[in-house]
Formats: sequence, C-alpha cells, structure tokens
Amino acid sequence: MTPIQLKQVVDCMGATVRNDERQPTSDPPLTLSLKAQDGQIYLLPLSERGAACIWEVISLWRQGQRFGKSEAVGRVNN
Repeated sequence: MTPIQLKQVVDCMGATVRNDERQPTSDPPLTLSLKAQDGQIYLLPLSERGAACIWEVISLWRQGQRFGKSEAVGRVNN
C-alpha cells in the first residue's frame, strides 16, 4: 500500500477519549485533532498500540535532537 503524506502538522488541538463502556469497541480509544499548516483539521484515530508506537518514535526523535543525531528514527514493526 502506498503511504499518504499529510501536510505538516503544526498543532494538536486536543483529543477525544473513549472511556464509556457502552461505546462500541470498534471506536478508537483515542482520536487526535491535528491542525495542518494550511489550516486543514485532520482527525487521527489511534489504538492503544498505535499511540504507544507514536510515543516511542517521538521519544527517540527527541533523544536524537539532544545528542545532535540527524539519522532516521523508527521502530521495528513486529
């Protein structure tokens, strides 16, 4: 599958969290509201695993910034 590139995200305007047992389990536990540079709003539904993976990649990226590394940051997807 070909990846879809979003425009640069400049703000996270908040999130909707599913914490109601009556909601269908097919609803994502977390949906981020992201604002792109051109003002477009994107809704990004995340599973717990998806959120954890994003957190891990951002943490690695921030560590790289502190130590002056400029290599690609990623994780092995099992």
